[in-house]
Amino acid sequence: MERTTTPAGAGGTSRWHPGALHRRVRGRWVALSMAAVLVAGGALGGPVLASALHRAGHHHHHRSGGVTAVEVATAHTGTATAQLALSGMVVPKASVDLSPAASGRVTAVGVTTGETVRPGQIIAVVRSPLSTAQLAAAQAAVATAEGKLQAAVSGPTPQTVAVARATAAKAQATLAADRTAYHDTQVATASSQRAGVVAAQQALAKATATLAAATTAARDAGVATAIGQRANVVAAQQGLAKAEATLTAAEAAAQAARTTAAAGQQAGVVAAQEGLAKAQATLAAADTAAQDAQASVAASQQAGVVAAQESLTKAQATLAAAETGEQDAQTAAAASQQAQLAAAQGAVAKAQSGMVQAQASLAAAQATLQSVESDAGESSADADSGGSDAAAVSGAQQGLAVAQADLSAAQAAMQAAESQLSQAQSPSSSSVDQAAAAVAQAQLGVQAAQSQLTQAQSPPPSATVAQALAAVTQAQLGVQAAKTQLTEAQAPSPSPAAQAQAAVVQAQLGVQAAQSQLDEARSPGPPATMAQAQAAVTQARLGVQAATTQLDQARSAQPGAVDQARSAVAEAGAAVTLAQAQLAATLAPPAPATVLPASDAVAQAQAAANVVAAEAEQGVIAAPFAGTVVAVPAVVGESAGPGTPLATLEARQLTVQAPLAQQDLGLVRPGQPATITVPGAPATVSATVTAVAPAGTAGSLSFTVTLTPTSDPAWLLAGESTSLTITTHTAAAVVLVPATAIVAITGTPQVFVVTSTHTVHLVGVRPGISDGATTAVTGLAAGSRVVTLGQTYLAAGDRVRVTGTVAVPATVTGSTVAGLANATLVAPSAPAGPTKGGKGGGRGGGKGGGAGGGGAGG
Repeated sequence: MERTTTPAGAGGTSRWHPGALHRRVRGRWVALSMAAVLVAGGALGGPVLASALHRAGHHHHHRSGGVTAVEVATAHTGTATAQLALSGMVVPKASVDLSPAASGRVTAVGVTTGETVRPGQIIAVVRSPLSTAQLAAAQAAVATAEGKLQAAVSGPTPQTVAVARATAAKAQATLAADRTAYHDTQVATASSQRAGVVAAQQALAKATATLAAATTAARDAGVATAIGQRANVVAAQQGLAKAEATLTAAEAAAQAARTTAAAGQQAGVVAAQEGLAKAQATLAAADTAAQDAQASVAASQQAGVVAAQESLTKAQATLAAAETGEQDAQTAAAASQQAQLAAAQGAVAKAQSGMVQAQASLAAAQATLQSVESDAGESSADADSGGSDAAAVSGAQQGLAVAQADLSAAQAAMQAAESQLSQAQSPSSSSVDQAAAAVAQAQLGVQAAQSQLTQAQSPPPSATVAQALAAVTQAQLGVQAAKTQLTEAQAPSPSPAAQAQAAVVQAQLGVQAAQSQLDEARSPGPPATMAQAQAAVTQARLGVQAATTQLDQARSAQPGAVDQARSAVAEAGAAVTLAQAQLAATLAPPAPATVLPASDAVAQAQAAANVVAAEAEQGVIAAPFAGTVVAVPAVVGESAGPGTPLATLEARQLTVQAPLAQQDLGLVRPGQPATITVPGAPATVSATVTAVAPAGTAGSLSFTVTLTPTSDPAWLLAGESTSLTITTHTAAAVVLVPATAIVAITGTPQVFVVTSTHTVHLVGVRPGISDGATTAVTGLAAGSRVVTLGQTYLAAGDRVRVTGTVAVPATVTGSTVAGLANATLVAPSAPAGPTKGGKGGGRGGGKGGGAGGGGAGG
């Protein structure tokens, strides 16, 4: 449709042609689109807005016959680089206030303000009297150790060799004399000791045989006594039976006499006779019980004797074992004493060797000191050699002090060894004492067993036997009473009854005598032979004890003369060994074993001196790095300590620090390249981002970023202001188009793409890095032809005629189009204006232009 216009003054009328209406609507939409682009933040910049105004004013020149004339550009891949511009300040990389590690007085100041220093250059010196004295002592110790090393390397003097040979010869002579004396003493003492031991052993054997004989005799006497006692009991029992038989016969005769004499008293006699029979039966039973009790006691007595004899045998065996253990303990104690004595003698010999060496070292040190002092006196007139002579004298004095200390240590070792030898010569005899105690305990056991045997061989009458004997006596009294009753009942005639009664009384007396004899046989007293046998056993046991004691004394007799002679031989041998070793060491060339310790002592003394020197060097304040001295508050002669600044040093190497806005914090990271520009400088300086502060600056929303220059030009000075360009992102093989090709027909970034049929269609894109003329996009294929001019009145599907082609650069360097990438544009019918999307160019946009930037970056 075309719009036709008639001037009003001519009376014409205005009307809308359908084509004109279409163009009017398009014009309004274009105006709304331009407003949307402006509200979105002008992210495409002035060129896009200028191009749009250009197209709005000149569209009628490019449209003819329904075909729109356009200019195009071919999208192609290239490289896009995003940069961030900042302003900064040149500052030194390091700045330090130098102060001493220890308190002292400033003795020197070696720099001035503004001076350029190198690493290690001395700034100032602080010294303390204590460190100076310690350093002097350490150096003196080094000199002493070097003197000892020199003495070890130079070897012995002829005088030292002569003394060592004389000492060895004298020790050999002493050893030969002591060996002869030891042999003679050993032979004499061994012969005497052997005779005493043999005599004691013979006495012990004799006493042991006597004890065995006495024990056998005592046992035989006890057996004989028991046999005799048993025979007496049997004889007494037979006599008792005979007396009872006689009593029975006498009673029968009396009964017969009474029967014939008094027939009228038959009933009483019968009753009396029954009582008598009953009493006699009781007597017989009591007598049988008494015999059984006596037999039981005899059997028990025999068992006790056997058990006591077994106990005695066991105790004697224990005594023999204890005596053997005591002998073994004495032998072991003697061997242990000998070993301890040998060890102590070796320790004494070693201590004597150390003392001799220490004495020799002391003599050598004294001789050295005398020689050095003599040389110093002779050269006292020489002024140049005064310092070396004093050092030599000092070294010799220190060597003498060391030798005296070594001699004191050797004397202490000698005292300790002699104490050990004294203890070894009088050892403890705990094991021997224990064995002797065991022998005494075994002897007591033998005595107890012998006492038990004596008691078993003569035991007291038991209660059972006494009761049985009492029952027999009671039964006899009953028999007598029954007989009396019988006599009274019978009342015989005087002559036969008297005779019969006399016979009964006589028989009763016989029974009593037999019973007394039986009692005496059952409880006999100890026979004289048994007592003699027991006394012989005791006497023999005492003899064994005395012989054992005598043997122990003979065995434990310490040959004092032999020990003294042996000690003398050992001491002489140690002296010979020591003298020979000293002579060999004197004649031998300096051995590594002698030189190496002296060399090690020198190294140790030097190391200690180095430590003291290092501690003294703590007072030497040196430059830790190359730089410029900006302040020197130190003054010579004043006191200074830790924390007291002596000088302020700034590093020659410079850095650049710049504030970084919060919204750009995500764009910068260490390692990114940058360019430093100083106003009026002859050139720019390349740099690298080295740090981003982890915390923001107080009172602001900025973070400090630090850049380090890759070179150090002389014209770059601390305190200068600079302009910085940081390359935040570089993407290869991204699609590049002219910025004028990007439109917002539907409210989002798009481009018109020309097809092979000369029509156009819209393709949505996401802008990324842009320099204002060229923009990196995603969503578009490389090789596409996009409309850069004439797209104002285009709609999807329109036919176009290409009238020109715009070239697209291969690279683009600029910032990201974050605002346009995140804004949502509205259609013409909706209210114009953008909506806030994300942070709109903040941290998200910086990481690649929002969504679009990320796409452009590949």
